[in-house]
Amino acid sequence: MSANSIKARTLVSVFKGIIDQDGVNEDYVYWQIESYISLTPWYVKLFMAFCIVYCNILSVMKNKKMIYSLPMNNVAALLNNCEKHFAGKSIIMVLKLISTLVFFDDDKHAACIGYKHLEHCKQAKI
Repeated sequence: MSANSIKARTLVSVFKGIIDQDGVNEDYVYWQIESYISLTPWYVKLFMAFCIVYCNILSVMKNKKMIYSLPMNNVAALLNNCEKHFAGKSIIMVLKLISTLVFFDDDKHAACIGYKHLEHCKQAKI
């Protein structure tokens, strides 16, 4: 799938709305998320597809534009508003979980929020 597809642009827009960073390598982020999703069971892939459709439909209903056409502050506001409803909360949390999991798996990004990978394992050694 192309990194310029609706799916790719939506995932990257959601990611940037969550992380609030403009200077990210969009192709890299998309392929990292895609490679993670490719390792999940079929029902997770199906749910992710549903999440992407849900976000775009909601964006069209509220803003008359697809989510990837919105400025990042509007994307963040749309995602935060979705979390006020039970069904929306579950959908947005899955998108946030997968997007941030991939991003913060990198030591450099994890250090920005004060997390050091496997630090708790080093401290547990006796």
